[in-house]
Amino acid sequence: MLPWTQPRIIMGTMRFTCWGEKPFTSFETLTFIKDCISMGIDTFDTADIYGDYTVENLLGQAIALEPSIRGRIKIITKCGINLVCKERPENNVKTYDSTANHIIKSVSNSLAALGTDYIDLFLIHRPDPFTHPSEIALAFTQLKAKGSVKYFGVSNYNAYQLTALKSFLPADIPISTNQIEFSLIHTFPLFDGSFDKMYELRIIPQIWSPLCPKKLLVPSPDEKTQRILTVLSNISQKYKTEPEVIALAWVLSHPSESSAVIGTSKIARVKKLVEARDIILTREEWYKILEASEGHEVV
Repeated sequence: MLPWTQPRIIMGTMRFTCWGEKPFTSFETLTFIKDCISMGIDTFDTADIYGDYTVENLLGQAIALEPSIRGRIKIITKCGINLVCKERPENNVKTYDSTANHIIKSVSNSLAALGTDYIDLFLIHRPDPFTHPSEIALAFTQLKAKGSVKYFGVSNYNAYQLTALKSFLPADIPISTNQIEFSLIHTFPLFDGSFDKMYELRIIPQIWSPLCPKKLLVPSPDEKTQRILTVLSNISQKYKTEPEVIALAWVLSHPSESSAVIGTSKIARVKKLVEARDIILTREEWYKILEASEGHEVV
């Protein structure tokens, strides 16, 4: 099998069942998926817990309206977090669970919810400090043999956790990606070894919250955010676009060739954000933006 092909932009679905006061209907979800495909976005990121265990079902209902759409999209889903919510009354405390039994059961649940017989890319959602990596290796091996999952990866793993898991995986099951947080507000992966370890292991990252909307898109930004927005605004004039597009281009310009997982219910905003794929920042522009984020020149 060929390696997992990483798209530049992935559509996140975490809030599909809670966009403001009116969540997406199945028909609206199908329409949104088609609109994304028309803009070259064919990969959709979800997880068993999204929407308190409701988003996978919504995606499945949308796909059921037009089953042929399944062949035109790739689905990423995750497991490993047990939430305390009304959909899981048996859970008394939030836990992580990456045991083989839990992973295999979760994949089975996801397949049923999504109405599909395979998952394109399956991730462990969070590192589980109470499970040995051999459990994950066992589950991945069985799921690959059954054909339930095509590719495997992780999310929010640090450099040591990646190395440990890889040492237990068979050679024919590579870690296809590590989904991590990275943005102009959260630059730690540049300096804490996260990107360096993925270079070493030939893993292409996926970036969640690349725009850090709770900071960059607020009406009254703090001092750091204001510095960033000022520089983004100046550079955006050169490229005749919006500051948030430059922020996304900054993430996509990193030499790790990362994908960015974006999340929005507004198709007009998607049309604007995809412009970031074609913007190539100069080295000076990239560092000027980083300097605004850090508050000082690089040392």
